[in-house]
Amino acid sequence: MKLRVYLAAVVVAAPLLFGGTAASAAPAPGGFSGDDGGNHPSVGTPRPDKLAALAALHQARGGGASTLATAGSRTLTVVVQQQSTSYYCVPASTRVALSAFISSLPSQATLAGKLGTTTSGTTTANAAGVLNSYQSRNYYVYSADSTLTQYRDRIQVDIQNYAAPLVNRTQMQLLPWYAGSLSGNHAISTYGYYYATKVSQAYVYDPWTDSRAGRKTIYTSTLYDAGAALQHGLVW
Repeated sequence: MKLRVYLAAVVVAAPLLFGGTAASAAPAPGGFSGDDGGNHPSVGTPRPDKLAALAALHQARGGGASTLATAGSRTLTVVVQQQSTSYYCVPASTRVALSAFISSLPSQATLAGKLGTTTSGTTTANAAGVLNSYQSRNYYVYSADSTLTQYRDRIQVDIQNYAAPLVNRTQMQLLPWYAGSLSGNHAISTYGYYYATKVSQAYVYDPWTDSRAGRKTIYTSTLYDAGAALQHGLVW
């Protein structure tokens, strides 16, 4: 069942915040595999306008590498839907991202076919090309092995400049709302951010199949750390 939720354009405070540092719980037995877990190279080159926007953020910080991105906040209106199988997290997260661009959304199964999803999961990097095939406002690329500052900046530029949600590679056991109770390679979507002095938060939707999933607010450092074993992979 689809759930359509409309959010204000600017969010000043987070209702429920998870994680200041990465969770340390060990993987639980019997983990799931939504993302294929492979080490994939970066795919695509950002358009010149996006590179210019990133450079402007760098300059706004005085030209140095800051521990936090430039202050600001925005959330996007997205249509969320829980994943229909244990290995459909990438199709479900891609669908959430796509909902910011089009109203007539393909099914998770249709997206899974385009993404090359199998029962072993999905190569999350494939989401970039699939998203580009449906819209042209944001040219998505997949980046591997970004720094934390790059990760934060890419979230801010996509949300603020292009109204474009992102798809993040994570491990379930390192997402605070699971507290180590589930393990496996997992994809979620980021649809907003709140950055201020000494604060950097992301608004994400986790499409997992039970009540622990849903809309969450998480420190970007925790979100970044949750993807450490997956190259900090980001479709943006």
